[in-house]
Amino acid sequence: MKGIIIKKLEESIDVKGRILENEELIDKIQTSVEMIINAFRNGGKVLICRNGGTAADAQYIAGELLGKFYTIKKALPAIALDTNTSVITSRYSASR
Repeated sequence: MKGIIIKKLEESIDVKGRILENEELIDKIQTSVEMIINAFRNGGKVLICRNGGTAADAQYIAGELLGKFYTIKKALPAIALDTNTSVITSRYSASR
């Protein structure tokens, strides 16, 4: 078990190292962060959506923005779009 834990940690470190070496990806992350900040400053909100098991990640991120996150702060408007099961399971078709 310890070997598996070490392997997973090493894989995580490797991924982060590759991100640090990828200037284009870092620029895209910076652009995304700036867009989110500008949305909040201009009275907008962040809409987050994932599918499958990672839908929980979208809900978690929205919850962190709405909640205190790491500090006591005003709630930031965010919605996890994948939590509306009525929409997700509807049989609506644009061709109707």
